[in-house]
Amino acid sequence: MPRPAAITKSTVIEACETLVANGQAPSVTRLRHILGRGSYTTIARFRREWEEETASSNAQEESEPPAELLRAAERIARDAWRRAREEAEADLAQERSKLEEDRRKAFAELESSMMLIDSFEEQCRQLAYRNEQIQTELDTTRFNRNWARNEMARLEKMVEDLTRERDRKSKRVDLLEKAALDRKEMMVNTQGMLNRLNEEHKELKEAHKRGKEERDALNAAHQELKERAARLEQLEVDLRERIAERSEMLKNETAQVRRLEEKANELTVQVIRLQRECSDHENAKADLQSRLEKEVETNANLAHELKARPRDGDEGEGRQKPKSTPRKG
Repeated sequence: MPRPAAITKSTVIEACETLVANGQAPSVTRLRHILGRGSYTTIARFRREWEEETASSNAQEESEPPAELLRAAERIARDAWRRAREEAEADLAQERSKLEEDRRKAFAELESSMMLIDSFEEQCRQLAYRNEQIQTELDTTRFNRNWARNEMARLEKMVEDLTRERDRKSKRVDLLEKAALDRKEMMVNTQGMLNRLNEEHKELKEAHKRGKEERDALNAAHQELKERAARLEQLEVDLRERIAERSEMLKNETAQVRRLEEKANELTVQVIRLQRECSDHENAKADLQSRLEKEVETNANLAHELKARPRDGDEGEGRQKPKSTPRKG
């Protein structure tokens, strides 16, 4: 079977852009599911490089006022303000919806990572696999944090652009008022237009206030993300300390087992020596038993001979009486 081709940075960037276009956070798990191959470490590395490049490019971009809005404002002030208001409201509504969806997804992913961390201690046998999952979730959290930071910066820039646009329109209103003095026949229309501009100005102020409130909410969410990331890092440090303690205990137990084995070897040597000594004692006992049996047999033979000698002397006395010889004392 041919070996699958290794993934490249361009394929990972393509998958990230596809997920972002679909309104999804480009997590390592989703990227691996789309690519169908590649290690989680390689995918995470390419994704971090893409995040850094995207963040730097977003920081360098400068938004310019729409040319269409400028041309429309020069032609007809009423249509320009109406279009600016509708576009601002549509953009704010779209950004607010997108921000709420992304924040909900970030919270869901954070809750998922916390559940994984809670069950981590109960599944120590799958330590390597779960560590990889935790690393994946940490990468997702970092990505969401960077994304929220970039989104907050973009919203702040948009508010600043709206403020500049408001100031520019205010100056244009002044010019229109001066033109109204020269053109008395357009006084009624100009006065109505000024009233509408004031109302739109108030609406822009309210929109600016809502943008500020949303920015405060984003800051609070960002702070919460930082605190959860700190807790995740602390949990990772605790896990490493526990692994180090387990390794130290394993080393101590291994040393103790070695000492016990050495002691067992010494006892084995002593048992073998005792067995040899017992065998020697058994051999010596057998030799002694054999000698004792031979001596008993010899004594028995001597006793039998001694018993047989007197009877032989009595039989010879009837034939010839031997000379009596004194016994040696």
